[in-house]
Amino acid sequence: MSWRATAFEDFLRLETAVPLLVDHGALIDSRGVIADVGTVRRFAAVTSPLPGLLCLGDIGRADGYGDRLLYDIELMLQAWPPAGEGSPSAC
Repeated sequence: MSWRATAFEDFLRLETAVPLLVDHGALIDSRGVIADVGTVRRFAAVTSPLPGLLCLGDIGRADGYGDRLLYDIELMLQAWPPAGEGSPSAC
């Protein structure tokens, strides 16, 4: 299913922080449940290089997972955008 920025207009106008989740849920490890990994404070609709929703957040301590999450995000961004999505060869 494809979404448009207009579907998120109310969400984009939020003036409050919301919990930053991983895959829309909590992390679970041997010590228990980590409800969130930080806080998202700003949102914006973007159109380039792909249409989507950009969020600006703070990754917290996250029970020791904060640095690992930042490293994982860095690795994902090195391969962004995914092959075939928004790349010139896909047009």
